Amino acid sequence: MHLLIKFFYFILGGRSLSFLRHIGSFLGTVFWYILPERRRTAIINAQIIGADDPVKCARESFRHTFMSYLEAFCIGKVDKKFIEKYIKITSRYEKPDLTTGEIIISAHFGSWELAVPVLAAFSPLRIGILARRMKNEKLDEFVKSQRGFCDKLVYLHHRDCAESINRLLAENAHIAALLDHASTEKDSIFVPFFGINTTFNKGLPLIAVRRNIPIRPAFMKRTKEGAELVFREQILPDNSLKPKERIYDIALKINKAFEEIIRQNPEQWYLIHKRFKKTEDENGKVSRSFY
Repeated sequence: MHLLIKFFYFILGGRSLSFLRHIGSFLGTVFWYILPERRRTAIINAQIIGADDPVKCARESFRHTFMSYLEAFCIGKVDKKFIEKYIKITSRYEKPDLTTGEIIISAHFGSWELAVPVLAAFSPLRIGILARRMKNEKLDEFVKSQRGFCDKLVYLHHRDCAESINRLLAENAHIAALLDHASTEKDSIFVPFFGINTTFNKGLPLIAVRRNIPIRPAFMKRTKEGAELVFREQILPDNSLKPKERIYDIALKINKAFEEIIRQNPEQWYLIHKRFKKTEDENGKVSRSFY
């Protein structure tokens, strides 16, 4: 598999963003028809998030998802010139100080693969990228080498990385992570998301509480011209709450930030993922049969 991926990087790595998006859109349309289980999952998720037309939204989500996959092939050429041509950067409330390390969280939304390369081009700080380890070790190392395209990037895995995260934060680095995926019960707390109590990985909120530092949501919304990197206001630990309540409060506010951006552009969210795989009812009973 890793040789096949390397081949695709060789063939597609020099292509334009527009070309990659056209290919991704075509593949998304094709896979909409040949992946019935993922299609069903996407429609259910579109219903949960309140899409006006769940089937249409789910179909468009396939197109956007495969555009995101293909955009990964151009992350190595994201520089100031690329950003000037394709990327707009905006912020709500205060403009982020990119010379001060933060925990920056996002979702599998829009052009998510481009977010860290754009941040790296603007910020002088090191960036720890939090990501899951792939089962294929050679493929994992290759993808790591492609994402870690400059000396500032440090590739971290979800498991057993708390010490590395704390060290990077102490060195005034950024930590970047996608936190909208389902997670194991061991690593999670249950937090409402679109009205459903479901898993939320508690690792980064726990670190934020222990270090008393903020978390900033940011999203890479896909546009016709390229993409818009939208920085949201910081989420601060509420020191009036008990520690466990602070963790829950941060997770809840992150989910609300996710909900807001997803409601604005529901087709750009990763609807093919079984986000609500584990849910909890009002009595604390966990269900694994949502889909």
